Order: sequence, then structure tokens, then C-alpha cells
Amino acid sequence: MRIDDFIKLGFSTNKQAENKQVIKDELNALQTLYIDHFKLQRDKYGAHFQYLDFSERLQNWSNINADKANFFTEMPIDIYSHFSNVAGYVPYYPAIISSGTTSTINEINDRFDLEQHPNISTDILSLTRPNSGGILNFSMIHTKAGVLKSLEMLLDYEWEMIEGLKGNRDTSMPFIKLFITDLLSYVDNYFTRTDIYSTSLQYEEGFDHYVAINRNDGTKEADEIITRFKSGFKLEDHVSELRRMRNKACGHIDTTLTVAELKTLVDNVDLGKFHDLYLRLKAIFRSVCYSTFYLKQYLFGPFERLHGVEKIAGMEVSSFDGQPFPEMPSQFKSPNDDHLYEEQYRLWLASGSDAVRSYFWNSQTVSIY
Repeated sequence: MRIDDFIKLGFSTNKQAENKQVIKDELNALQTLYIDHFKLQRDKYGAHFQYLDFSERLQNWSNINADKANFFTEMPIDIYSHFSNVAGYVPYYPAIISSGTTSTINEINDRFDLEQHPNISTDILSLTRPNSGGILNFSMIHTKAGVLKSLEMLLDYEWEMIEGLKGNRDTSMPFIKLFITDLLSYVDNYFTRTDIYSTSLQYEEGFDHYVAINRNDGTKEADEIITRFKSGFKLEDHVSELRRMRNKACGHIDTTLTVAELKTLVDNVDLGKFHDLYLRLKAIFRSVCYSTFYLKQYLFGPFERLHGVEKIAGMEVSSFDGQPFPEMPSQFKSPNDDHLYEEQYRLWLASGSDAVRSYFWNSQTVSIY
């Protein structure tokens, strides 16, 4: 998300302070490469979360990889070094993260590792992951519901990082900015924007629009739920504050503010209030899906494990680091262990628990291709 701001600020600072041709040439080269290779992903998945058709969605998400991320990180750092004579220049040093913080990050990443066992998910990007099954959306109401599910996954992950890194503000700061940006994307995909013209590049009909136009096709109750919420809750008051924060310090950077002012702006944000807003909208979305027969599949969370399935091998997808996805070791206990089988059988008679039921499902393990 920061490449846009870096290029604009780089040109402006060079013109005002340095006027070096080498800086101008390198910024032009960065801008061309960025537009050709990364801007679409930034606009559609980073600063916003906007519509792409099925094939474009899979292709462009898969094109986000470590090599590209490293390149668009290292080139701005190299260009930045040319500004060393400008007043206020601060040399770049990589951040140092303590072993305790690293352990916290790894623990949260492990909890959100969707690929460790076969699962079914209804988010819009489920088919871009290995070991994951999903659904194809052929209507806009389903597409928007899938987008909301994808954003919920991102927001839940970001919030866990914010909570887990509370004692380390510098490390949690990127997650705070991502949470604010993605929450606004969640709202904009949920509710049709009324603050911009329909011809604007940022304009898209929201989930509420597609619920409303399908009242005669099963969404009457859902539309009433959303309408009651809109009439009883001052949504725009929350959204205007959220959008101001996003535009000044998160999705964009307001170059009229100093670094200290930007930091203070983020430090003073009431994250608890925005998280409460998210949980409220998430609950209403669940109510809408529960009330509509053909939206009930979106009640599934992203970690719905497929019992009795060893792995899912579907569409070929690319890993972020370009390496083959590791083969997951079998997690199923042998059904040929008579002692274990009898033990599980007696537990099933006594409790009927899901854990025991899972043992018998897994005894009939299959692979889905």
C-alpha cells in the first residue's frame, strides 16, 4: 500500500530539495514497474477490496509472492538513500524483533494456518489455497458475501496480532493500520457508499444492495434486518471517523502531517470502539445469512475441518515463497489397532463426542482430487 505514497512523496521532495536526475529516473522506473506488476493487487486487495471476476481474482492473488514483495521493498530503500542530504533524513535500519515477540507471532500464525488440514471455506479466496475446498459464486449477492467472509478472516487475524502484541507498539502498529484499512473495506463492501458518485473508481454496490433487490427471491427477512440496523444505528458517524483515519495514516499517508503527528493520530485511535463495530456488523451478517436459505453456507467459519479426508488436491496454486507446498503427514490413527478401536467404541457409547466420531470418520479416510 505504501508504494503509491512513496512515489508521490519522492517526486515532491526531490523537486523541492534535491532536484537530482538520478532520483527522478529511479522513481520513474519504480512507478512503471509498480503500475505494470503490483498496482492492481494494491488497489483490489490492499487499500481496498474490490470486484474482480473469478479468473482475474485467482491469477492476481497468486501473483502476490515473496520475490515481488522483496523487490518493491528493497527498491524504495535504495532510492531513499539518495535523500541523505535532505534535512530530517533518518538512515534506514531493519527492525529488530525480540525472540519473545517472534514466538507470539509464530503462535498466532500457527493458529491461523488454514492449510494444515483439509477444510471447507466460503470466503472468496478459498480456491487460492492448498488443501482447501470452496464454492464458485455465480451471482453478485454470493460474491459480496464471499468477500465479507475473506475480510472477516483478515480482520480476525489482525485483531489477534494486535491483542497478542499489546506490549510492543512498534510491532503491532502495521496490524493496527491493516485492521483500520480492512474494516473500512468491510463496511464499503457491506453497505453501498453514499458519499461518492456512482461513476467513482471506488464505487461498488454493497451487499445491502443485492439483498434489497432480491426481496422477492428469498431475502425479504434479510433486507428487513439490514434496514432496521441502518435506521437504529448511526453508522455514518463511525464510518466517517474510520475513513478519516484510514485516509490520513493507514491506506494513504497525509503528507501535510509530520511523522510525529501521524503516529499520534494512530496512537489515539479507539480501537476497542472499532472492534465492537466490527463484531456488531459480523453478527448482523450472520443473522442475514441464517434468514436466507441460499446464504446459509456463509455461516461456516474458515476452519471447518473435513473429517475423513486426508487431503484436498484441486486447482494448482502458487505458494508465497515460490516453494512447493509441503506434504502434510497423515494425522489419522490406524483403525487396525484393536485396543484403540475398542477404546474409542466404548467412549462413543458413553459420550457420543465429536472427537470420537472423528476417529471413525478418519478410519474411512479418502483423498479428494
